[in-house]
Amino acid sequence: MQWFLLLIIIIMNIGVLPLVNRVHPIIIGMPFFLFWYLLSMIVTPILSWWIYAIGKKKHDSDVRSAEK
Repeated sequence: MQWFLLLIIIIMNIGVLPLVNRVHPIIIGMPFFLFWYLLSMIVTPILSWWIYAIGKKKHDSDVRSAEK
């Protein structure tokens, strides 16, 4: 699951840029490329936190099982 979320971040920030590098449509008064980049700047930290939370939960359960 973590790798899938990380892959979404990479594709959203790097892989899709040639496809969204255009001016039209104008969204919220911004060219599409700027809107896409703003969206990725909002989504990337959320997905990064989610990856961290999944990893921490997995690590905590591994530590608890090792202590028994």
